[in-house]
Amino acid sequence: MATIATPVGVLTAIAVALANMVQRRHDNERRAADEEAKSLAQARLVITGQGNPGVRPARPDENPDGEYPFVMDFPFANHGDRPVLDVFPEIWREMSVGNPESAQKFSIRAPLVKSGEETTFSPKFSWDPGAPGYMGWLIRWTDADGKQWYRDTAHQDAPRRYNGQRPENHRSSNADVAETRQRTRGWRARRSSP
Repeated sequence: MATIATPVGVLTAIAVALANMVQRRHDNERRAADEEAKSLAQARLVITGQGNPGVRPARPDENPDGEYPFVMDFPFANHGDRPVLDVFPEIWREMSVGNPESAQKFSIRAPLVKSGEETTFSPKFSWDPGAPGYMGWLIRWTDADGKQWYRDTAHQDAPRRYNGQRPENHRSSNADVAETRQRTRGWRARRSSP
């Protein structure tokens, strides 16, 4: 009888150990999913504007040397209960048509946006109206837990996790480029007049 009890005891111990291991794994997965949901809930409280960021000619005080004649305004509000770190609004512009690898990135950095704070970030960029339109834009930030998030379209339901990707709206539509050209037409003439 003892020879049967020892293997049964060993098998029971192995079964209990396996059940505990499976339960711990399940608990860890559930905890990670809960933490991700909590982080996403906080990230959703970061509002990055109600429409596409607006492109406009830079005011003289924004462009004293004439190097960056355009500005894109990014409204940004942190409605979460924790600060947001390292906010980067970015404009990606193709240097040669149809060549995403030639993209030039213009950005600025805000080290901290406090809870309840609202602001507008306005990175400056250069753009020849006869050249390709901007390739895309994104605004990214780091939450208080060190997770990075971004938005790259005006009507994106929720922010997405950022890990170095380019904006998904890689190229402006021809209509967007035409609209921007129309709004900025005559800028050079206005800039050079007294």
